[in-house]
Parts: sequence; structure tokens; C-alpha cells
Amino acid sequence: MGLLHLFSGRPAEKRVGLYNDNGEIHAAVVDGEPGVGGHLTGFLHAGSPSELATELKRAGVRKAGAHLVLSPSEYQVFQIERPDVPENEVRQALRWRISDMLAGRFVDPVIDWIDLAGLKASARTSEVQVVAACRDAVRDGIEMVRQAGLRLESLGVVPLALRDLMASALEGGSGYVFLHIGYGGGLMVVGRERRFYFFREVDLGISALSSAMQAGDEDRANALSELSLEIQRSLDYYESHFMDAPLRELWVACEVPEVREALLAYFTDSLDLSVRRFDPASTGLETGAGIAADEADLIALGGALRHSPGSELEGGS
Repeated sequence: MGLLHLFSGRPAEKRVGLYNDNGEIHAAVVDGEPGVGGHLTGFLHAGSPSELATELKRAGVRKAGAHLVLSPSEYQVFQIERPDVPENEVRQALRWRISDMLAGRFVDPVIDWIDLAGLKASARTSEVQVVAACRDAVRDGIEMVRQAGLRLESLGVVPLALRDLMASALEGGSGYVFLHIGYGGGLMVVGRERRFYFFREVDLGISALSSAMQAGDEDRANALSELSLEIQRSLDYYESHFMDAPLRELWVACEVPEVREALLAYFTDSLDLSVRRFDPASTGLETGAGIAADEADLIALGGALRHSPGSELEGGS
């Protein structure tokens, strides 16, 4: 059974996405489907699995399906050529190819991969994104879910959790860039519905952007221009490597209103994209008035929305 592949079994109507952010467990509870009356019950925070179990019980959640998103310190992602070997030998070939890249970071890692579809013939036509996860972290995550009284349905990583947020938000198969900004940095995900093209890490986060904005107009303009340039580079990479239709939308998630509004205004002027704010209601789920989400809450919500069968992810261990 693969690290990222959905475990067998029928998912429950009510499901929970989980993300452990430096010891604080973030849980997003979803009941039903986006766009057809499903709603976000809310976000829960807990310092331990037992505390989470208590919070879930108080919220009326028992033995629900759980979708755990590993934190970036627990895995590493590589984009490499797909080995030209029989299907049943791909896993071992990938493990061998990335062993030097890992440089001993994880001992006996859990391996999974995503085939990159839609590449142009002029690009390397058989590439994969390989996820290597710490085996102990995977085991600890599984145990955390058990202690919280939940039933594990899937394990995933942050870029794919953000993809699943966007899959629920989009209509008509639009290609998108999703910029998820946290305090220490951000993540840029490029995709189309459930198709995942690539992601890039962004150095500038809320803290650096806030400091630049307080320092004066020149620093503010330089910081915003740097982020805009990163997005444009991703657009250029997409156009040169993928044969699908052009990307049309840029969605921005940022929990600090002043920074978010500055980003939205600047990107609207500097990029040839439809620029939109992302919040939990963007998924099509019904939400309570004024419900707020921090960066870790949105990752947990992405986990909760990854429940449908038919994922393109391949299995591996």
C-alpha cells in the first residue's frame, strides 16, 4: 500500500484532515461534499492525540475517516526522469536513484511517486515527482490517528493537500497558480482541477513581507516585485514544459489582511491572470460566519478534501 495512495474502504461522510504543525495538531472537520450542501464543521487545535480525541468527541466526531498530511520536515520531494523498467520494478529503481540525493536524511524512507502528465514532447517526456518520507514519522502519524480515535484513510504531503483545496474551488477545468503564504515562507502550487503539475517553495513569508511594508515604499515594492517575478517564472516554466491550455487564475491564501490585500492589488496590476482571494468558503463548503483559518488549518482542510477514489497517485513503499 502506497504512502500517498488511498487506503481501501469506503470513506465516511464526515471526515477529518490532520496536520501536525510543530507539535500542535490542526484538524479540519468536513461533513458532506463541497458544492452540494457539504459544510466545514470547524477547525480544532490540540497539543496531543488524547486532547484531540476529547475535542473531536465534544464536536460529535467519532471513528471518522482521517486524512493525515505530513509536515515538510518529514519528507522530501524530487523531480526526476521515470526509470525505464517494468512497473513492478519502478519503486526500487526510484529508491536507488534518490539515495544519493537524500544524503542519509532518512534511513529506509517510504517512497511514493506521481507521474507528471501533459509534458510537451520537447521536454523530458517521462518525469515523476518522488516523495521520500521518514518511515518513523509515518508510523508516528498512523499511531497519532489511532490514539485520536479516528480511522486512517490516507497519508499525503503539503503540495497535494493544497492541490485538493483548489480542486474543490475551481469550475470548468481552469489552470491555476495557488500561492499559500505563511509566516516563514510560502508554497506555490500549479495545477488544473486534480491534476498536479509542480510546486515551488517561496522564501518570502508574512514576517518578511510585513517588515518590508513597514520599512518604506522602496522595500515594499521590491518585496512584492520579487514574489510577482517568482510567479511569472512559474508561468514561463509551465508554458515551456506543458502542452495543456494556459493558466488563467491566481489564488492567494494569506491570513494577515494587510499583507493579503497588498499582494492581491500588486498581482492584479503586474500579472496577466485573474487574481482571487482564497479562504475556506472558496472550496464550495458551507462555513459559519466569520470562520478564520491559519496556514496550518488550510493544509488540514486540504487533507479532509482528499477523499475521492480515482487519485492519479501511484503506490510505493
